[in-house]
Amino acid sequence: MDSEDQSSLDTNKNKLPPQGYTCKWEGCSEQNIDDLFTHLKICHLNLQTEYKCMWTGCQKYNEANVSKGGVYSHCRTHIPNLTKKESTEKTWTCQICKMEFTSMSIYYRHKKKHSILEKKEENDILRISALSRLLEAHKKDTEELRRNIYEKNMNIKFLNGEILEIIKKYVKGTNIYDGNNTWEQ
Repeated sequence: MDSEDQSSLDTNKNKLPPQGYTCKWEGCSEQNIDDLFTHLKICHLNLQTEYKCMWTGCQKYNEANVSKGGVYSHCRTHIPNLTKKESTEKTWTCQICKMEFTSMSIYYRHKKKHSILEKKEENDILRISALSRLLEAHKKDTEELRRNIYEKNMNIKFLNGEILEIIKKYVKGTNIYDGNNTWEQ
């Protein structure tokens, strides 16, 4: 048997031709089951006092599970191509991201994550708004400082020019206030 034939057998190993599924739970010989998950719940999982998967060939065979929901969730993996729509199990759908959950507690835990994210986003928006106002104030202050520096530079140039004229006239000996030659007195 080549690997292609083997892989097609592996994907359909729990399903008989069109009639239905075969249960491989230890001690069960049911065949032609239309809704294998409901069969597992009613005939096997609901009767357990310890939550264990007793599916023949399972890697977690006979291992205790923490909760009933945990073993239910695990046992879903033994049902080929099972979608939640095919199952009779009640589901909860998140209105925000449209994810479906088979456990109400997991649904509510998931829903809290959205509200935590919304609060975080709200805080981020407030922080961005505050930083934006600070940035605008900083830009305004910076522009005002640039104007002041420009004005001071212009004043310095003017004063430097005026002082230079005074020095030139002094060196020439002219009193800038009365126009008399200071060297001749």
